[in-house]
Amino acid sequence: RKAGIEPKHIARTISKTFCEQIFRHGFVHCDPHEANLLIRPHPKKRGHAQLVLLDHGLYKELPDEFRRNYCRLWKALVCSD
Repeated sequence: RKAGIEPKHIARTISKTFCEQIFRHGFVHCDPHEANLLIRPHPKKRGHAQLVLLDHGLYKELPDEFRRNYCRLWKALVCSD
């Protein structure tokens, strides 16, 4: 909050980034601890966060079948199925 960024915007940005990596691209940064995530004020959206991923030494490519099954899992969880 000291930087003028709402925590909910930080959470949304991190969640959206990793969901896009998993579900859309299938290529995921596999070492997302606090020293590898830089949060800074978004240069164009006041009060919003911009995420910078650091240390790109560990990525995993997710096969399409895994991604489809993972989508089904999340859909079942969300829909209580």
